[in-house]
Amino acid sequence: MHDYINFLLKKSDINKNEFYSYNPKKKKKSKSFEYKKILEPTVSNYIIFDFETTGLSPENDRIIEIGALKIIDNKIVDSFNELIDPKRPIPMYISSKINITNEMVFGKRKIEEVLPEFLKFIENLPLIAHNAKFDMGFLLNNLERIGLNCDNPAIDTLYLSRKYLNLEKNNLQYITNHFGIKHDDAHRAFADVLALFEVYKIIKAYYSGSHI
Repeated sequence: MHDYINFLLKKSDINKNEFYSYNPKKKKKSKSFEYKKILEPTVSNYIIFDFETTGLSPENDRIIEIGALKIIDNKIVDSFNELIDPKRPIPMYISSKINITNEMVFGKRKIEEVLPEFLKFIENLPLIAHNAKFDMGFLLNNLERIGLNCDNPAIDTLYLSRKYLNLEKNNLQYITNHFGIKHDDAHRAFADVLALFEVYKIIKAYYSGSHI
């Protein structure tokens, strides 16, 4: 349980052997989804997105919140922010970390209603997430479940942070604290994408050398 709670400090420094579900009744092995990767912070038109979920496994767990920003020419032009009814209880230890309760999601739209709208929102733009393997796994798994797909390439700011920022830690909360980025309501999807937008700009500056 201790490892799981640490993981929720933003799904950042996860090791391969930490990627599992804590639901003992469901031991399905999560299917591995391949997606195109962009390995350098070169894009100026993109989507930053984040999911909050009931657990770690795309196969066994469910999305309960989507937050996203659409960036064109390095400026925010649109946003997507929605709670989702997972059709199952949210574990108490999840609720305590992300501040999303069962009452908050009860009666909200289901993922099969929300994801088609999210696909329209992201268009064919590159997707940016912190630990993209996690969020892309949930996205692609859920899309497959409802008969849809996504070919958008993805950028992982966790990978880029490790490569360019040279920090002691690379979870989102540590990075925002280090650079003095406002990050109110951490662990909520929309708050996290707002913070990640600022982090990506910093990574781009380090990549280009303009931070000096």
